[in-house]
Amino acid sequence: MTVISSRNSTGSEFRRVLRLMETGVIDASRWITHRVGYSSVVDHFPRWINSNNEFRKALVEW
Repeated sequence: MTVISSRNSTGSEFRRVLRLMETGVIDASRWITHRVGYSSVVDHFPRWINSNNEFRKALVEW
């Protein structure tokens, strides 16, 4: 997984979380509820914003 950016975190927090993910302390796969290719994001986005509790994180594959 390549993490390009994050919001609401400082640089040091971002680096710490990446380290924890790399070492397996944090398993981010538990949070990913949807996977799509980049070309279909526009098609899926309306369903994501209108879903109740089934949507957590989407992984956009390039």
